Amino acid sequence: MRLSLIIPLVYLGFSAAHPAQVTLVAPSSPVPTLRATILSQYSVWTGAIRFNTRKGKIFKDGTTSDITTLLTFHFPSSSVGRTCKFYFVLGRGSTASGSRQFDVFQSNAPAPGDTAGWPPGNQRGPHLARLEAANSGQATWVSGPPNSIRSFPCPIGTWAAELVGVGDKDNIQWSDAAQGPYFTF
Repeated sequence: MRLSLIIPLVYLGFSAAHPAQVTLVAPSSPVPTLRATILSQYSVWTGAIRFNTRKGKIFKDGTTSDITTLLTFHFPSSSVGRTCKFYFVLGRGSTASGSRQFDVFQSNAPAPGDTAGWPPGNQRGPHLARLEAANSGQATWVSGPPNSIRSFPCPIGTWAAELVGVGDKDNIQWSDAAQGPYFTF
């Protein structure tokens, strides 16, 4: 009788310790993802560019220079006729504090390289969107400002943008290549 109670308990303990494997099946047509090929940090007070830092930083504290992130994307010819959607994600090792809100501006030209000051500056163009970063996960869209890159016809070739803090105090940073801004199409 005791043996008949022990066997189910041993089985339950074993199955809890070794959960069944789950096989994930990839979708038949994965959604292409496009990440920035170049991230550069721009000092708003001096006009200096730290080119291709591979670290994104959107920073404002009112006592030191605001820092924005300049992005360069290269859209492939396969994006022709497709719909692009902008996303921003943070995860382990990233930072999001202050208002956590940032604006996305299209840039008139990509960052050219390291500079100690002006020119060329940030080459800021039209305001495209406002988002609020999450400490772990996808940023959310802020209603009110334009959100024209939420879903739009994909461009082709080089496309540049700038991420700018909105509040008086903002600190959004990431260095993992799988984090930060990206497009799907």
